[in-house]
Parts: sequence; structure tokens; C-alpha cells
Amino acid sequence: MSAVAKKATAAQPHIVGNELACSIIARMLLLPCPPGALLQNNGDVYFCSLDFNTAGQALPPITPSTVVGELPELSWGITLFDVLVMNDDRHNQNISCNTVTKEVTIFDHSHAFMKPSGDIDATLNTNKGKPAIGGRTVLLRN
Repeated sequence: MSAVAKKATAAQPHIVGNELACSIIARMLLLPCPPGALLQNNGDVYFCSLDFNTAGQALPPITPSTVVGELPELSWGITLFDVLVMNDDRHNQNISCNTVTKEVTIFDHSHAFMKPSGDIDATLNTNKGKPAIGGRTVLLRN
């Protein structure tokens, strides 16, 4: 079994907290998100999630219209989750869909909640009067 690990960096100091919180919330909402946990190595804290990509190759980008057309309820659930966690970075390479089994997996929540500045009030004020999510929200556009 393998995992994908992320640790805080100067550019993304809140990545571990964002990933952990989103993993817990997504799984509580029964969304298809790999389980994860915190691990410590040499004094660094990592968020590690199970690596569902058993082929070990780059995942192909999804076709959003296919996912929305075949799994509309799940698509809305993922979109509403992204609104809840303020994830404005759901693009077609951080969501996967097995076209044979129709299994969808969401991952990479590093841009949710706390932006690099850590100022949640600034994030909310910046987005005041704008749609709940901006940026890349691949399922909403279809």
C-alpha cells in the first residue's frame, strides 16, 4: 500500500491542516475521498492519504460533462463540498473517474480554507459579493 504525503512549505504553510480538515469533512459527507492521517517524520508533520492510483501513472483528466451527466447527484455533492471548504481549485486533474466502474475520487484540497496568508477574514472579504466559489470549479461549468 502506498500513500501521498504533503507537508507545510513557505508557499503553503496551511496545507496539512487544509488537507486533514477536508479529508474528514468529505468522508463525513460520504464523498469519495481517500482516507488520510497525520504522520510525523524527523520533526515534520505530513498529511498522508492512501494512494488510490495503483497504476502509478498520471491520471487522465476527467471529462466533466460525462461525470455530471452520469453522476449528477455526486457532482452536486462535490460542488457543494467545494463551496463549504472554499476550494476554488477543483480542476479536471484533482478529480478522477474510472469510466468502467463509474468510480469518482476527489483529492488535493490544498487550496481550501486557509490561503497562504492565513488570514481567513481577508479571504472572505476578497470574495464578498462574488459567487461562492471562483477559480476552477470544473463540475459547475457543465
